[in-house]
Amino acid sequence: MKSTEQLSQALSRFQPTGSLPRSHLFHFANDTGFSAVLTQLAKVKFLKSASKKISVAILVGQSYALSIAPEVFTHFDLVIFADINFQLHKILQKQLELFLALSPEEETNKVAIRFYTQLLTQAFGISPEEIKDGRYSGKIHEWRNLNTLISSHALAGETGGALEKHYCFTSKERMQACQEAIKTAAKKLVFLHANLFDPKDIGQIAAMLNQHHAEISLFNATNLAKWAVKKSLPWSSPKCAVNSFSPK
Repeated sequence: MKSTEQLSQALSRFQPTGSLPRSHLFHFANDTGFSAVLTQLAKVKFLKSASKKISVAILVGQSYALSIAPEVFTHFDLVIFADINFQLHKILQKQLELFLALSPEEETNKVAIRFYTQLLTQAFGISPEEIKDGRYSGKIHEWRNLNTLISSHALAGETGGALEKHYCFTSKERMQACQEAIKTAAKKLVFLHANLFDPKDIGQIAAMLNQHHAEISLFNATNLAKWAVKKSLPWSSPKCAVNSFSPK
C-alpha cells in the first residue's frame, strides 16, 4: 500500500483525544474575499518537492468545497477537510454526492435550485413543502441559517460575494470544471474529525504527517482566528491564523 493511502486511512480513522467542547454546526463557509485566493492559486505553479514528500492541503470546515475544486484539488496529493463537528463532514459528503449527480446541460440557475432542494430534503430532512426556489421557507428558527449556506455559495450572501466567478453554478463550463476536478480527486479527499484547539490532537496529527513524509502546502484556517482569542490556539496567534498558502 502506498504511503499516501496509508496516511489517508490513518487520518480518516483519527478520533479526538480529549472531550470535545460544545460546538455549533455551521453549514456554510464564511471566508471573505475567497475569490482572490483562488485567483492567486490558479496562477501558482506548485512544484513537487525534491524530497518527494506527500503534498497536503488542510481546509477547515467545508471551505466552499464544490467551487474550489479546479484551483485546489488538483495541486495536492491529499486534501484534508478538518472540523470538530463530524456532522459537517456528513453534510459535505452529501453535497459532493448530489453535485456530481447533476447534469450541466440545463440552465445553471435551475440546476442550482434543484441541488439545494435535494440538499435540504436529503441532508437535513426538511419537507419539500417548506422549500421555495431552493431555499428554506419555513418558520423553524434553527433552520434559518441554511439560507445563509445557499446565499454564501451564491453571489449575494453575507460573505460579500466571496466566490464571484468561481461559484460552481456561475456557468455550465464552471460547473463541469468543478465536477471533473472533484471526480479526479475523489480518492484524495480525507475527512478529519479533530479538535484543532487541542495540543494533543495537533501533536498526533503532526506525528502522522511526519511518519508518512507529508508536508502541508496549503492551510485554510477560515475563521479560527476569531475563536483563538477565546480558546488560545496552541499553534498560532490570532494575527497569523488566516487564509494562507505556501506554494512549493
